[in-house]
Amino acid sequence: MLRIDAHVNLGNGRYKKQDIATILKGMEDNGIDRCVLCPVEEYLTVYNGEGNRMLTEACRQYPDRFYGFAVANPWYGERAVRMLREAFEAGLHGAFFVSSLQGFSIDDDIVDPLMEVCREFGRPAYFHTATPAFALPLQLAYLARRFPEVDFIMGHCGANDFVYDIDASMYKTPNLYLETSLSYCETIYRVVEQYPDRVIFGSDSPRSPQGFELGKVLKSTGDASVMENVLSGNLLRILKGGDRS
Repeated sequence: MLRIDAHVNLGNGRYKKQDIATILKGMEDNGIDRCVLCPVEEYLTVYNGEGNRMLTEACRQYPDRFYGFAVANPWYGERAVRMLREAFEAGLHGAFFVSSLQGFSIDDDIVDPLMEVCREFGRPAYFHTATPAFALPLQLAYLARRFPEVDFIMGHCGANDFVYDIDASMYKTPNLYLETSLSYCETIYRVVEQYPDRVIFGSDSPRSPQGFELGKVLKSTGDASVMENVLSGNLLRILKGGDRS
């Protein structure tokens, strides 16, 4: 059964530090076949171009192991639009946002031009959630309803103070998916049961150990077809431009 970790951090940041060799070792230790690489703090906020080039090189070097989710801070305006378009043209597979670090509310229309790029290229957008007041599940649901052609990934399922917003967020938002990292076991078990076609395994390594996060997911269901979807199928389905399965 294919295993893909939908959130692995790459780079030497202020709080998160992880290189390619460490990531590959973790994948080997935990039986992970592929992972989605996301840049760490400084690359999210300021050095977007450098972060995207780092991801592009990693994906070119290990095309069968890595997907890359590009970054573009919407405060850069047209420059951000160009950077995101260039990153997709270079082969990156989605967009990655941590609005609480980047300084905007998820549902602010400042991010709309970047969502238009995602729509143009058929790429998903991952948003960190659970940090008030700029990164909340219902804000992401509002954005997802404005852009129904774009698939959105709710990072951490709103972990953990905002799990009660999950159902309202998912209601009438078929393009919204839930990523499991940092979530309580009870939350993961519930969403896997309720939304088996819209839950995606992620670890947020190295913030949380990959094996620990995988273990929570592996205990969530005894249904092999559901587990296959959570571990890889649901993510592959939305990687429209980058599915190499």
